[in-house]
Parts: sequence; structure tokens; C-alpha cells
Amino acid sequence: MLRKALERSSAAAIAKFAWHGRERLGLLRVKEDVIVLHALSTATKSAPPRRSPQRPWN
Repeated sequence: MLRKALERSSAAAIAKFAWHGRERLGLLRVKEDVIVLHALSTATKSAPPRRSPQRPWN
């Protein structure tokens, strides 16, 4: 049912799942006839934010 609903709406879903004893976030989407799970990175694994370039009008 989930696959059909995602396929009909051309949407994706955010899901919480367990992997190696930890909860993680993932993105569910339909590709061909299967549901694909893309694991999302968390803030602890991401690089620190970079400074924005200076805008010429500032």
C-alpha cells in the first residue's frame, strides 16, 4: 500500500529506522517496483557550516 501511495503521488517519505542499534532518519521513495531507503546524514556527521560569501551590496 505504501509503495502504491508514494508512486501515485510522486512523493517521498521521511522514515525513522534502526541500523546497528541506532535510530536513524531516511528518505523513502519508489524506484521501478520497489521502495528505496536513502539514509540521511545527521548533524553530528556533517561538516560544519561554511561562511557565506560576502554579497557585493553589503
